[in-house]
Amino acid sequence: MSFTCTAGGFFPKDIGVKWFKDEALISAQPPQVTPGRTESSYDMSSTVTVTLQESDVRSRLACEVQHPTLTAPLRGGYQLSKALRGEGWGCPAPVGLGVAGQGRGSLWAAEPGDAGHQELPLFPVSPSVRVVAEPSSPVVLNKTVNFTCHVTGFYPGDVAVTWLENGTELKVESIPRPVETPRGLFELRSLVEVQATEEKAGAVFTCRVVHDGQDPISGTAVLRVAAPGGGTQSDQSQPGNGAGELLGFGPCWGSCQMPPP
Repeated sequence: MSFTCTAGGFFPKDIGVKWFKDEALISAQPPQVTPGRTESSYDMSSTVTVTLQESDVRSRLACEVQHPTLTAPLRGGYQLSKALRGEGWGCPAPVGLGVAGQGRGSLWAAEPGDAGHQELPLFPVSPSVRVVAEPSSPVVLNKTVNFTCHVTGFYPGDVAVTWLENGTELKVESIPRPVETPRGLFELRSLVEVQATEEKAGAVFTCRVVHDGQDPISGTAVLRVAAPGGGTQSDQSQPGNGAGELLGFGPCWGSCQMPPP
């Protein structure tokens, strides 16, 4: 993504621009200096290209301007989280710039309607989705099983979670709100309780997540119900759109798989 810093109405022509990301100097295109609105003034624009990553949720971009009339550089800043959620415009916020003999010039951000205005595209960070059963299956007949959907590492926090049993939507009383992590990303856990009846043996429970209006991401787990006096078997859930993988052995209701010899 490109960001542009502009200055207008300054004199003399010489001007310097530096770009920083979290105080680290980054390379940018040479500034373009053009005649200003008056005969003895100049305008400048400087552009930098930044590849946005999920770690940029808390990062800040800054444009620093140096001019002979300034006793200290002036700096405009832009929070990259705005770009990740599609807010704002691609340049730093306004700051002042002293202009010798011409009053005051300024650095400015493009506003709606300006020729340089450009809406930022949306760069969300997609979540990982995983469903875990507790206790692990197969479970004793009529025992309560907790299916927990772990939705982690997403940004922004706009997310919708739906539970389905064999493709039919379940009524869930409430879905917790996402919690922000120290990294600036979001996560949540949603839980449904299921009684391990014979009728539900082999049922597929799906946690479907729609993040920020994108295509759904799902995680699934299968309910395995142990026959009376049966042995042990484990069921590992798989993130994404696949069902859980079956490992172990023992009699059960529902679809069972024996380990290789």
